[in-house]
Amino acid sequence: MRAGGRAWYGPSVPRILSADDFQRLTRPLVGQRVSRAYRGGGTALLLDFGELVPVGSRKELVLSSGRVLPARTFVAGPWSVMIPWDWRVEGPRSILFGSQSPDRRMERGIAGLVGAEVSDVTLALRVPELRLAFADGRAVQAFAALDTQPQWALFHPPPGEDGHEQWICVRRGRLALETQEEAVAAREARTERRTRPT
Repeated sequence: MRAGGRAWYGPSVPRILSADDFQRLTRPLVGQRVSRAYRGGGTALLLDFGELVPVGSRKELVLSSGRVLPARTFVAGPWSVMIPWDWRVEGPRSILFGSQSPDRRMERGIAGLVGAEVSDVTLALRVPELRLAFADGRAVQAFAALDTQPQWALFHPPPGEDGHEQWICVRRGRLALETQEEAVAAREARTERRTRPT
């Protein structure tokens, strides 16, 4: 049992969250500022909030092509958002830019999110899609344009009781709280089911 009497659903099943759980967990994000905003692979939008701190490092790496990747320290804010596919940034009366905007416009717009203060964190649309509103009137809206589940994650402090990082996401149309350990266990179980002889 977890604190507060809630059952923990085991290593491969994430904890399902209610709308009230979501509001309680995300309330501390209100008032935080975007400290880093960048485009990941493809059109992924990544945002960090709060003071950036080291979260890992990589030694110098020599690729088979001979190219050398220098040693690097990775940083992240205590709160992070990842929207890997479809998203847009809205102004008070229009869409400013989004995942389908031309590269230069998208990259300039993303860079312009640094410093924006979060005024609200909500779920929009019929399926749970993340919406971050900012004090300046802009908002980031995640939305799935394909016949799939919403694809976003909100990483938040503190680490779980087991010391693993936690994030809020959508699993089978419902809000869920996952840890890295659970995600790996679920992926391994899916792989085992697909490769099991029938």
